[in-house]
Amino acid sequence: MKRNRKSLFIISCTMMAFAFLAGACIPRTPIPPPPPPQNLAATVTAQALQLQGLTATALAQPIVVVITNTPDPALPAATVDPALNVAATTGGVTVTVSQNTNCRTGPSQDFKDIFSLGIGQTAEVVGKNTLNNYWIIKIPDGSGKTCWLWGRYATVSGDTAGLAEAATPTPSGGEKPLAPVITSSNVKCYNAGSGDQDYEVRVNWTDNSTNETKFNIYTSPNNEYYSKKADAVTVDFIERLPAGTTLTVVVVAANASGESAPSSASFVCP
Repeated sequence: MKRNRKSLFIISCTMMAFAFLAGACIPRTPIPPPPPPQNLAATVTAQALQLQGLTATALAQPIVVVITNTPDPALPAATVDPALNVAATTGGVTVTVSQNTNCRTGPSQDFKDIFSLGIGQTAEVVGKNTLNNYWIIKIPDGSGKTCWLWGRYATVSGDTAGLAEAATPTPSGGEKPLAPVITSSNVKCYNAGSGDQDYEVRVNWTDNSTNETKFNIYTSPNNEYYSKKADAVTVDFIERLPAGTTLTVVVVAANASGESAPSSASFVCP
């Protein structure tokens, strides 16, 4: 009886050991993870596709960023100076005036007034008369006619170096007066401050004609104009200039036929 029990125990232990070894040798099947949420899967797929497209195209060429400037509606609209606009369009020289200025057939009041240039109005400049400080302009009416504009109130835009010097015209009929001759002149200098000097000038001349109606006196660089009646033989005036500037004074006799040859004098205040 004892032998039977011992045999059963040995058999039982042998079977348990075999079962244990058999279980250890059989591979286990892993449990698959649960599927991701549907939205997450779609997002990952889209990102993968975008990354693939970026790798294939964007990395093969530079990325260009375009910036568009949008005007601020609160800012005022840009404006263009009419004189500059005309100059840019015609490629020529233009003039405007700060005061209404008559335009004549010649460079003095002895010539007929045929046009008036208004403040801010623009005209094309086609010539110049430096001695008398006149600009020859094309009358802006489409006629193609020209006239002489005094430069006292004129502002010129453009390169005037290429403009032709216009000879002083002679009105029809009569003769020009003979030129005066400056006989004496002097200047007194007064310190005006800030490096300026007041030039107090007196010019005397001999009247050599009998048919003048007046004498015209021109100065530079201030481009001032003074007029004296017929038979006058002197002029006095004061002009302010930087110290060391040469002031030139030109005197001519004039009548309806035009101006005489000039007589001039120069002054310098140290």
